[in-house]
Amino acid sequence: MLVKVYAEAIEEIDKGVIEAIKATGGSQFQVIMQGVLPTIMSAFISWSVFRFDVNIRYAAVLGIVGAGGIGWELVRASRVMAYDQVLGVTLVIFGMIISMEFLTRYLKKRSDVVSAKAAS
Repeated sequence: MLVKVYAEAIEEIDKGVIEAIKATGGSQFQVIMQGVLPTIMSAFISWSVFRFDVNIRYAAVLGIVGAGGIGWELVRASRVMAYDQVLGVTLVIFGMIISMEFLTRYLKKRSDVVSAKAAS
């Protein structure tokens, strides 16, 4: 799935920026570093972190249905009525999801600043 999104982000690059860098004598490396990467980094970061976040959530759900992982620990603790462990595992899952949300916002803001600098 990520490959398709990455390919679409690369296809949406403004060709005028690349032509402008080449017209001013820019090397292929400069075209990539100053024309391509600032344009696609926001999409790459957003989609990568989003998929990682989804994978964390899926790991918890798959564990609940018996595939192992952190969801299995939650089920195991609830079956033996170890509610302190249930709370602990739930807080770990919640903490991972919240930290991914903060990481996503931080990286998105940072990539938007880089993209804005590259555009000006």
